[in-house]
Amino acid sequence: METEELLRTFIIEEEKELNRELVHFSGEQGHNFRSENYSALVKAFPKAVKLLESQELETFYFHYMRMGVLPLKGIEKTYALWEAAYRKQSIFIDKKKYDTFFTYWQSLKGLFVFGYDYRLEPDQNNGYDDYVRYRAVFEKINSYTSIPGMLAKPHLFSEFGEDQDVVNRISKAVLALEFIHDHYWNGTPDGHYNYTNLVFWGLMFVLVSSDSEVAK
Repeated sequence: METEELLRTFIIEEEKELNRELVHFSGEQGHNFRSENYSALVKAFPKAVKLLESQELETFYFHYMRMGVLPLKGIEKTYALWEAAYRKQSIFIDKKKYDTFFTYWQSLKGLFVFGYDYRLEPDQNNGYDDYVRYRAVFEKINSYTSIPGMLAKPHLFSEFGEDQDVVNRISKAVLALEFIHDHYWNGTPDGHYNYTNLVFWGLMFVLVSSDSEVAK
């Protein structure tokens, strides 16, 4: 399948599935075309800006964003459109209403990477460079598979803690969530520490590793 055809077919299939599930949620995993062509879509993503018309690109970004991925290349000149896609699909972050079929994003991730989710907006990015900064921190923390693994790399988290912008963003995100890993959970923070959200604790590790007054 040619790249242009791949991108347009992805849009058509995702639109069809989303519209169907919004009318009547089946609970099925869906995304068959996406799953079968995931690697090809990731490879083709940087080419989308040159192959798709403006309206098509906007729709493509919207559905690609729902996959929860954080591309780096291909959005340097279209970052505003990329963030607009995040905002448009952010309504699906409300997991009290929407299953992960609709988006793989969660509030903590959105609040840290973009500065806001579907109902909280404690901060915002000032363009592509901010996205790159917060994306890099998130991707690194998200790569860990255990807390001991994080604790074995204190220098890395200390380096993140030296970046005042990163410290400010983490502080705003966790304060907005009232230190609950994601605000769609009911109850108080004490009721949510019986499971491990590695990204949450990684961000907290950055704060405790920082000398910033904000972190304290």
